Amino acid sequence: MVRAIDEFLQKLSTNVALFNGLDVPRLERLVTGAERVNVTKDKLFFNEGDIGYNFFILLKGQAIVEKKDGHDWTKLAELGPGETFGEMALIDGEPRSARIRALEDCVSLSFDGRKIDAAPDIAAVIYKNMAKLQVKRVRNSNRKTVAWAKQFADRML
Repeated sequence: MVRAIDEFLQKLSTNVALFNGLDVPRLERLVTGAERVNVTKDKLFFNEGDIGYNFFILLKGQAIVEKKDGHDWTKLAELGPGETFGEMALIDGEPRSARIRALEDCVSLSFDGRKIDAAPDIAAVIYKNMAKLQVKRVRNSNRKTVAWAKQFADRML
């Protein structure tokens, strides 16, 4: 059993960017406070506009990030095992900016931001990694925006 836990923690530290820089004892403290969340196909982890105090790591399954666009939902991204979501609400305290829907039965871990904040040695690493993740997402969004703008400009000429 101890070996299985050590292997799980090692996988998390290697495969989850949010945990880069956390040693095994700190990662173990963090995971001990996490809650397992199962979401069945087509159900929501959370909805756009919900208040959020936690973030998730998808362990199994596929999910989709969707943003309300009038009466329809627009796909922003797909998520797979090892990816995190929900962390923006921890950073800025604002309601959820999109919804996360399970594309198939999913298993995740939910981490309460208040517990993370209560452990400054863990919070410093997690929030730094969250900032890196957000920068990566903004850069990716910028690339998509430039490509879209070029296509639009080409059609207009």
